[in-house]
Amino acid sequence: MDDQVRLLADWFRTNNWPVLPCPACSKGRLRAEDKNIQSEQSPSTYGWEHADDGDPTDIRGLFHGLLYCSDGYCREQVVVVGDYAVQRDLVDDNLDNYYRVRMIHPPVEVVEVPESVPTSIRQTLVRAAGVAWRDPSAGIGLLRQSVERLMDERQISASRPSGGFRPLHERITEFRSVEPDVADLLEAVKWVGNEGTHPGGLETSDFVEAALLVELALNILYRTDTSALQARARRIVAAKRWVP
Repeated sequence: MDDQVRLLADWFRTNNWPVLPCPACSKGRLRAEDKNIQSEQSPSTYGWEHADDGDPTDIRGLFHGLLYCSDGYCREQVVVVGDYAVQRDLVDDNLDNYYRVRMIHPPVEVVEVPESVPTSIRQTLVRAAGVAWRDPSAGIGLLRQSVERLMDERQISASRPSGGFRPLHERITEFRSVEPDVADLLEAVKWVGNEGTHPGGLETSDFVEAALLVELALNILYRTDTSALQARARRIVAAKRWVP
């Protein structure tokens, strides 16, 4: 996962906008310019200075704007929307605007996966990235769905021979006999996904952690097979010369 994407799980200040990977070209980076980010103060905080013990950090509102890809051939425009607040910096105690992203369109990739990952899984992960910042529980639910799609791709049946639906836990248990380490990662995502269905919901930081588990599982399963090159290297080393 891109380190800058992980910053979206929390508030960040005006001059510390995450420089996100472009969802269109995957080469450039999305950059924010002050003139393209508009903050709108909530009317409910207009009178903060007249309130007893009024504090500018009571100011809250929304922001909206555009991010632009830095690649000169791409220049993709991405819409960003979220919350803004006035806060004091913990280091210098100065006031500044802080932002928290709630929506990015088109979505920025969260889970980085190998090219060989099947489309059904990849599409589900894009959907998860599209909702996670405003509804982390929904995002984690889609991560859980990506595990279902992975079981489909690995021919782990979603139904019993006698008929009837097989729960995800049962499918992962069957998969564990083939890939035990990966199965642990997937089961952890399943449990987090179950938690998201309960009252209270989950935080964006929980979504990021679950996404990292999915990413690791997919990288283990779909990483490039280098065994042939490694075997050839061992033959060259053993012969102490070039072996065609």
